[in-house]
Amino acid sequence: MTFKLFRQSIESTLSGAILKLDKYLYKKQGEYNEKALIVIDVQNDYFPNGSFSLWNTETVLTNIERAIQTATEKNIPVIHVQHVADKSRGMSPFFNEGTEGVQVHSRIMASAPNSPVVVKHAADSFMKQI
Repeated sequence: MTFKLFRQSIESTLSGAILKLDKYLYKKQGEYNEKALIVIDVQNDYFPNGSFSLWNTETVLTNIERAIQTATEKNIPVIHVQHVADKSRGMSPFFNEGTEGVQVHSRIMASAPNSPVVVKHAADSFMKQI
């Protein structure tokens, strides 16, 4: 999928972040990068001591770090997607704004510190939100 199509598919969902992504992904007039690494929901709540700790997280974390390193070496943009629970729906079991658990894991941020972070408020990164 080209970034022009990616941009169109998420524009209504993430409209506040589109200008930031455009600047990051735009190569020159009318041309977008054809590839990017999109790192979705690698947040503290999924790791040990988080609110929803998952299995085998160290291996997953190491693999994502390698993927980011490879993308960086090949000049492929990296985009972080962060899930922040929608406060209007009440307290969530995890990913609540202002908590340590909602933060993108520090090792991931250290691997791509200048990459944009797109915030979403639904589990599906590509769902149109109304």
